Amino acid sequence: MAKRGRPAGQSNVPRNPALGKALVLNRWLLSQFGVDGLEALADDDVKRSIYEGWDENNESQYLPLIQFKAVPHGHLTKEQLLTYDRNITTHTLAITGKRGEVVKWKYFQYLALLFTEHYLDRYYGDPAALLKSLNEYTARWNDPQDRTVRNESNVVVPMFEGNELNKIAFWMATGSGKTLLMHLNILQHKHWTKQHGRKPVNRAILVTPNDGLTNQHLQEFALSGIDATRFDRSGGSAFKGEVIDVIEITKLKEEHGDKTVAVDAFEQDNLVLIDEGHRGVAGDEWKDRRDVLSKAGFAFEYSATFGQAVSAAAGAKRQSLLTEYSKSILFDYSYRWFHRDGYGKDYYILNVPDHRDATYTRKYLTGSLLAFYQQTLIWEEHRADATKYNIAKPLFVFVGGSVNAVRSVAKANTSDVLDIVRFYTTFIGEAEESIRHLRNC
Repeated sequence: MAKRGRPAGQSNVPRNPALGKALVLNRWLLSQFGVDGLEALADDDVKRSIYEGWDENNESQYLPLIQFKAVPHGHLTKEQLLTYDRNITTHTLAITGKRGEVVKWKYFQYLALLFTEHYLDRYYGDPAALLKSLNEYTARWNDPQDRTVRNESNVVVPMFEGNELNKIAFWMATGSGKTLLMHLNILQHKHWTKQHGRKPVNRAILVTPNDGLTNQHLQEFALSGIDATRFDRSGGSAFKGEVIDVIEITKLKEEHGDKTVAVDAFEQDNLVLIDEGHRGVAGDEWKDRRDVLSKAGFAFEYSATFGQAVSAAAGAKRQSLLTEYSKSILFDYSYRWFHRDGYGKDYYILNVPDHRDATYTRKYLTGSLLAFYQQTLIWEEHRADATKYNIAKPLFVFVGGSVNAVRSVAKANTSDVLDIVRFYTTFIGEAEESIRHLRNC
């Protein structure tokens, strides 16, 4: 008789399993809705743009569709889903005031918020019951004989412990609206802690990777009507917990410095929001410092590249990260889903052989410039349609190996940046030759 569960060293366990196939928390949440995959909950009908909005009762157009799919086979009632939906509506209207128009959620954004509602309700309502449910699901996940759970990875995930439940992560593609989701998550957290009579957090802290993103977040918070400020160690604490403190991860240290602050100054019972979470994963010190901020509180983490961050690690570090994010990623809308829904860029790569001369490269770049011009012309001529569908003006991006690196080509020094500058110089300066190349495109 086969033994229940898979030993950690079993040969059929892949050496480098993909994170995307080992998302136990995400799969558990989907099971609460009576499905085993996002595609089962969000079919082509749910994805239609006509459902982006609310009816005359201020209920989401998505709600009846989700109720129809989830209630018969899942663990949620029609009333629960209605409560969650009304909370989402209330929070959405709260961040709309200064934006000029009501935010309308795409189906994946709505589902991410709906998943968050259920998780926070369970976590703050009855954490022991949540832990029990998660571990019952994990036991089935780890059992190769159990056909009720779809484990495509053969990854054995350790049972959840109570102190692992206070962090959820969102694996969301770049451009999928993580910033606005974060704003709703703040309001959702505040609602459910109050709803279940939990103690308010000491502080609310947004950890960013750099100063530029700090500035962007402050601007976005202002548009959403959420009080936020750049963290100032010398500032007062009268509004602690009500105002979002925004700080770069590089400024968190073990001890106070001229431009840094000791992690201990924040205590540990905080609501922590971590932007570009994968960047903190790269360094143990950074990750440890940000994790300690929410040790007795709660954390939301956001990134487009959790999978790449885990894959880049090695050995015990990789296994640790794989386990951690398997048990904390609540919603997966990584690039594969984003692109499948038509939001990503269709691309192909044409490699120019090393033996080709400068004329060939110039023709190649001229063709690229012409394609960009055509896209821009279409955008200009159909500006009303572009605005209707939130299509931004086309952007021409050059990606080089390095900004400063200088290499020798035909005994002359050049670099990726210089190559592009020289192309534009010759394209403009040698107009007749450029016209000939354009006619041949």
